[in-house]
Amino acid sequence: MSIDLLAEAGGEPNALALVSPSLVWTYASLSDEVERRADDIRGSGVARGDLVPLVVEADADGVVSLLALWRIGAVPLPLNTRSTEAERAAATGLG
Repeated sequence: MSIDLLAEAGGEPNALALVSPSLVWTYASLSDEVERRADDIRGSGVARGDLVPLVVEADADGVVSLLALWRIGAVPLPLNTRSTEAERAAATGLG
């Protein structure tokens, strides 16, 4: 699944997309931030179809991370923020 935020905005790139206590992003600015994160993720070797375990906080950074993974076609595997390192390792097959 690839995601195009500007298409999701219905042709309104300046419409509000994400508001947090410290940030306000339009669909256009959020799309730019997601693309930057997607470039970083691609640079780390993640490709379309890869399963990517990650701890996702319920914040703007978590949203950007998920959207970036979807944009490149990777599959996020969200892990519980309350899980221990051992539980995370077991969940990802690393333990």
